[in-house]
Amino acid sequence: MMTSIKSVRTGALALFMSLGAGGAALAEGSPAGQAFFWELVDTSATIGQHYTFEPDGSVTQQTTYIFNDGRPEQDVGPSYVAGWSQDGDGGVTVEWADEPSQHCVAWPAYTQGPVDAVPDGDCWLSEQIRNLIREGAVGGYDG
Repeated sequence: MMTSIKSVRTGALALFMSLGAGGAALAEGSPAGQAFFWELVDTSATIGQHYTFEPDGSVTQQTTYIFNDGRPEQDVGPSYVAGWSQDGDGGVTVEWADEPSQHCVAWPAYTQGPVDAVPDGDCWLSEQIRNLIREGAVGGYDG
């Protein structure tokens, strides 16, 4: 389930202030149950996206909007955005619903911290997530 964007914002700030460049280069067993978030502060709203690698092989996305004009917070999702599978050798393929699939030779061993600080930690990111990062979104591993 989606963590409130308010909690994500607070967690993101504490996360980046305390850990800076977190992460480890060792491979982890599986992405099952792992979650990631990105937050983008836009002129009209703060947009938070939370991605969860579900144990059933799906990836769900929950999006939260906190509008700057006083409108109530809006949650969208969770919705299916991808499927993931793991090869016998530990490699993970993420098959995005609307974008090309991505492959990780081994699933990165994430610790609390930014995803881009982990060697090969961004191997599964979709182009949509990469665009958010290019636009200034901050985020990382959420557990």
